Amino acid sequence: MPRVRSSTNAGGAKPARPWQCHENAAGQESASPKGASFASPGQRPGNPANQNPPSPEGAEQPELPAGWQKVSLGEVVRTQAGNSTLIKGKLPAEPGPGLFPAFSASGQDVWVVQPQHQGDAVIVSAVGARCGKCFLASGQWSAVANTHIVWPDKKRVDPYFLWLLLNDEKFWLRGQSAQPFVQVGATKKRKISLPPLPEQRAIAGVLRTVQRAREACERVLAATRQLKQSLLHHLFTYGPVPVPHAPHVPLKETEIGPMPEHWNTTCLADVCNPTKARRQIRPLPDARIPFIPMSLLPYDGGETTQWEMRTPDEVRSGVPFADGDVLLAKITPCLENGKLALARNIPGGLGMTSTEVYPLQPTGVTADFLVAFLSRRDVRQALASKMQGTTGRQRLPKEALDSFVIPLLPLSEQREIARQLGAVDAKIAALETRRAALDALFRSLLEHLMTGRLRLPEFANAKPPGRQAAGKAGA
Repeated sequence: MPRVRSSTNAGGAKPARPWQCHENAAGQESASPKGASFASPGQRPGNPANQNPPSPEGAEQPELPAGWQKVSLGEVVRTQAGNSTLIKGKLPAEPGPGLFPAFSASGQDVWVVQPQHQGDAVIVSAVGARCGKCFLASGQWSAVANTHIVWPDKKRVDPYFLWLLLNDEKFWLRGQSAQPFVQVGATKKRKISLPPLPEQRAIAGVLRTVQRAREACERVLAATRQLKQSLLHHLFTYGPVPVPHAPHVPLKETEIGPMPEHWNTTCLADVCNPTKARRQIRPLPDARIPFIPMSLLPYDGGETTQWEMRTPDEVRSGVPFADGDVLLAKITPCLENGKLALARNIPGGLGMTSTEVYPLQPTGVTADFLVAFLSRRDVRQALASKMQGTTGRQRLPKEALDSFVIPLLPLSEQREIARQLGAVDAKIAALETRRAALDALFRSLLEHLMTGRLRLPEFANAKPPGRQAAGKAGA
């Protein structure tokens, strides 16, 4: 099986790279949508000039650490196009007996009967808006249409170090046609800063350790979220009772599934009032208003932790909400993906959010209980089935939300359900904090180690080979 690394390094940000100050040379080879080569973008009918601006001539270059070299990418790699006869849509999308992994422009997401390559290489997405996206492969594998393979010269460059270097879409020069494509030949002429091979391996080892810790954290986080869904199913089927007692709870069938006999059902509109915050909204003393765009709305009922402070002129559209409101996304795919939050700790107690969000003010149930109910995957799917509109822009009508049936149970049980889920949510929050810390650590180490601004202890006092030789000669 290959080791797969996505195009975005841990955390998603793109730190400064050692190549970013160097000239973008024009090249002769390019990866087109069909894997063909052309002398240059200008020689291909309909292609505008290269859109990647070169660095200013004579720009000041940082001094290389002792022992590092400035080389062209093409000096340490060889490249070849992926197999244009292997089409993603015609290949198995799931693993199976006798199948080997294959890489498309989206990553390792297809499988083939016969592997075409063996060893370590970087797979580059050659076509599309995300061309330049890279993946690391090892073992036996294939590369399909719309990809390019970069083979490292292992005597000069470590494969994982190479992936770290190339895994930045801004590194790859692009040509333009109906859709952008990477210019492999031109990019191979770019200069890169290359440490000695032992230092490359040490840098790769440090970053791989952080990456694996991040991946382990992600696996635990995914398992904890699955545990929460299992707990939600138990709590809303049997109530807040220990699992061994569940078979002894008398149940009744309702339109939203089985539930304890003493629970009732009601419509959401009967336990939620429309928000009255709009006429109360006033800018804070610094003349700004808390605004939560969709991008900052948490998933799965998390509490709000981020917002933007905007002036009234910057809030040209939006809906008001108050601290304690439940914020539910109403547009696809945000609703299906679980964009749902409990507004807490909002400066001034009032704010604005996207017009694609429903603010709900619970009255007949607690806010924590309502968030718990709406965070169930089956509930999200039921709400999504009521969406209307054109494909890609479907929205949940307010009438469908108001008439949606929810359970109504004693306040003490609502609070106990919220308490049990709160313990799991605290674990999820701790894991998310750890993941964010590992992301930040990875980005910082990537930027500083790959540029030589930070040296590992065993290389910090290294001297260039020439100086060492001179010293010995003069001894």
